[in-house]
Amino acid sequence: MSSRIPSIFISYSHADNKWKDRLVAHLRVSEYEGLCEVWDDTRIDAGSDWLQEMQEALEKASVAVLLVSADLLASKISRNKEVSQLLQRRATHGLQIFPVIIEPCDYDAVDWLRRMAVRPKNGKAISTRKKPQAETELLAIAKEIRVILESSTAKSPPTRSQDHTKKKVLWVDDYPTNNERLIKSYRILGVYFDLVIDNDQAIERLQTSNYDLVITDMKHESDKEAGLQLLRWLRKLPSPPPAIVFSGIGPGDYRYDEALNDGAIVVTNSSPILELKIKELLRLH
Repeated sequence: MSSRIPSIFISYSHADNKWKDRLVAHLRVSEYEGLCEVWDDTRIDAGSDWLQEMQEALEKASVAVLLVSADLLASKISRNKEVSQLLQRRATHGLQIFPVIIEPCDYDAVDWLRRMAVRPKNGKAISTRKKPQAETELLAIAKEIRVILESSTAKSPPTRSQDHTKKKVLWVDDYPTNNERLIKSYRILGVYFDLVIDNDQAIERLQTSNYDLVITDMKHESDKEAGLQLLRWLRKLPSPPPAIVFSGIGPGDYRYDEALNDGAIVVTNSSPILELKIKELLRLH
């Protein structure tokens, strides 16, 4: 596997092989465009040390997709080896993990999974959809991953020791494809965007990297006050970066006033206003 481009690690139960194949088919488009490599256990040659190869693939992964079903959650190998290592890399290296609910299962009973933003957004298993809708859901997931991969390869990930003249933005949105057009326009100006899909990942990044700006939506999955929680966490930092809430809320919604009270520079649902504020705060000309 080449180390020059990001790798996507697919974790699944063999009982869900047909769904793995359908998702991989959508991800292949990005692979053939040179944006990534897709890894699942079919890449292991006969006679190879499968555990070692899996370990190497886990260590190289930039994004991991978990195809969640009762079979996966009941698999000791998957939970004790693959999942535990993926969660560790998430905590130490900011690995992006996409749990995809493939078959109906009690995923809410699993603590680490219950706290993640699952796909589809409403948690309804993809297998319960008619084929066109199921394909549409898988395509949406593949597009989300592409946007994150494009962001990660645009520039090297920021660290505290990097050149502080580079403008770095942390954007927290559980559906990053919503912002694809705007992000592309600012990349041309040399702005680095670090895209994360929940507060846990945002806080992990903020603890290891410096950012010139934080943009967050207000609601992540079922948590309608996730944006407020992040703003309150930012206020505890010695020198918090400026923060924008880009969300559908507006004057009259109690969260609008609270977000401003909790330190947001602006709360808006307007893309033009957001663009103006980004230019102003990053001093782009």
